[in-house]
Amino acid sequence: MGLRQKFEERFPPELREELKKSIRHPVSWVKGVEIKDGNRIAPYELLVFSVANFLSSLSGAYAGKQDFLFREVYRVPPNLMSVGGIATSLYDAFNDPFVGTWMDRWRLPAQKLKWIMRIAAVTGHTLDLIRMVDGGLGPWGHILLLIFCNCLKDTINTFDSVAIYKLRSSISPYTQERVRVSIWESVGGQMAYPLTTIPLILMGWKDTFGFSDYQIIFIGALIFLPVNIIASAMKSFIKVRVDFNAKLRAEEAARQKDSQEDLSEDFISEDFTEENAGAPEKLSVRETLGVVKYNKYFKVNMICGLLAVLTPTAGDSLVQWRYLAPKATVFGQTMSGEGWLLLKDTLSGVLNTILNPFGRQIVNLFGGPLKMQKIKSAVDVVGHLIKFAAGIRTVPGIFINILVDNVLMVIGGADGVAGNMLNYEFYDYVELQTGIRSEGITTSVQGLINKTVTNNIGTVTGNAALDWMGYRGGYLEEGSKPPERYMKYVWPLATLAPVIDNLIYLIGRSTIKWTPEDREYTESALKERRDMLLAEVQDS
Repeated sequence: MGLRQKFEERFPPELREELKKSIRHPVSWVKGVEIKDGNRIAPYELLVFSVANFLSSLSGAYAGKQDFLFREVYRVPPNLMSVGGIATSLYDAFNDPFVGTWMDRWRLPAQKLKWIMRIAAVTGHTLDLIRMVDGGLGPWGHILLLIFCNCLKDTINTFDSVAIYKLRSSISPYTQERVRVSIWESVGGQMAYPLTTIPLILMGWKDTFGFSDYQIIFIGALIFLPVNIIASAMKSFIKVRVDFNAKLRAEEAARQKDSQEDLSEDFISEDFTEENAGAPEKLSVRETLGVVKYNKYFKVNMICGLLAVLTPTAGDSLVQWRYLAPKATVFGQTMSGEGWLLLKDTLSGVLNTILNPFGRQIVNLFGGPLKMQKIKSAVDVVGHLIKFAAGIRTVPGIFINILVDNVLMVIGGADGVAGNMLNYEFYDYVELQTGIRSEGITTSVQGLINKTVTNNIGTVTGNAALDWMGYRGGYLEEGSKPPERYMKYVWPLATLAPVIDNLIYLIGRSTIKWTPEDREYTESALKERRDMLLAEVQDS
């Protein structure tokens, strides 16, 4: 094989054309695809999502440290944490597919989906705070409160996640446009990062500031609760450009025409409401579940998630860095592992902060979302092996971790964009094949797998590993160190478990055949179909 042939295989014509465009017309390349049919997302809409994620990131800096709070402050034994995980996962197994199927069957109009999101913003974030309350509860008390809040919030979150995915799909018929929303959400999170480090700063210099871990985490989450509610509710003010109920509208218009009623004014509106959506067509459960078989991406992810379920987690990274990283003296004050973690997180995100807005273009440059996800898995495997070898017990090891994490975060950011692209593309593909939107059942079952793997069963195996290593929590407060077995094995667990997971997903996604050309054909065919159906409504 000659050098020219090798070059052409590695850099196909569409990739070379994209590179030329980025060099010749950088401003146009940054702005993205040129949409002239009224379906381009406006800058102010992207700003709303960016600001919303900026605000929610501030609260997440505190509420997201629940696991650390349970282990280090409440000292809940690892295997008792597993009880909460198992109970929640059993509830998830019933709740998520049921709620998702129900929402697909009833084909809820946009206005109802928006109100679901607004209600979920208040109730879901309030439950986040309630499950962190101390109140003198013992380990069992904390676990029972955790189970109650988790189960209730899981139902709320399923409604909310399905609603936002359905609305995001309707913001534009083009995947390249839809994914701009998630990119600018990520930009908002990056902009919030300096403020999200405040808890780590307070905890890293505990002796100087005089706050306890509980005060830092719980009071911070309480202060930012209203901010988080507002941030989530902001996303519900989304403009709907795609009518996924066009078929229902056409059928209803035909019935009204038979009754000599002209409803053309009622059927065409900027934002579709229940009153003008036509009577919803209630699908059977079998029909709703049956559409999933057309979503190859979903099926592979589900299988990979189930295979990866036995890979144990290593617990909160804050705990690992607290005990493994070396202490340092800064301005005469002792800085513990939290300070090193703050430095690592800050420096590791530099490259990603710069490249994050171009996530969609990066995915396109690498040949589309599916190729991007394969590349991410391969790079992740190599990166985590390097992190394992370097460790974090020495300053050079910490800086090697920072360098590796810079690469992994950029690749991971592009992988997140690719995942969103593929979800949208296969929702469209399923609709083209069946006429049915499947965000509900797909999102809920994906959520079930993700929560089962990362939050429950994966945590159960991780808790078993922590229990085997003798970890109990509260060592810093007591002035002692974790057991030697924990100090020896927690870092290999934290770095090598992701290697196994990424190999599983790399192999699984290599079985899928899907190209940007397939996406373009699907989008054009669907748009033609919807235009035809809406034309029937107007004619009626």
